[in-house]
Amino acid sequence: MLAGVAACTSDQEAGVPDNRVDEAVGLATSAATAARAAAGAAGETPAVLGTVGGQAVVGQGASVPLTANSTVRAFAVCVGGGDVDLDLAGTARTLTCDGQVQEVPELPVPGTGDSKVEPSRVDGSASAWAVAFAPA
Repeated sequence: MLAGVAACTSDQEAGVPDNRVDEAVGLATSAATAARAAAGAAGETPAVLGTVGGQAVVGQGASVPLTANSTVRAFAVCVGGGDVDLDLAGTARTLTCDGQVQEVPELPVPGTGDSKVEPSRVDGSASAWAVAFAPA
């Protein structure tokens, strides 16, 4: 498993302020960390395995390497209004872009270990999304 933050897409080129992506990444990471703390998880396991985020543009996603054939918890969020459909490593999730984090408690990681996240539909004024992955 890899700890850290995956590179975000190029938001300035699309006119999305960096602070919107930073806001989404911060919300997702905080939710994953809080959930691990509430569950009493401690020890050597990191609270967050990886975080991806970017602009709410169909087909513009990012990947985070995770342990192949494992199950993780995902904390997804979108900001800016409207809503967005995210493809979370093959699992579809519709998010209302209101800054509220949605948890996917058991997200299977593909056999390649490459978990790609990308918007498949954007409606309204959605501007940025992020997903933090935590141990299940």
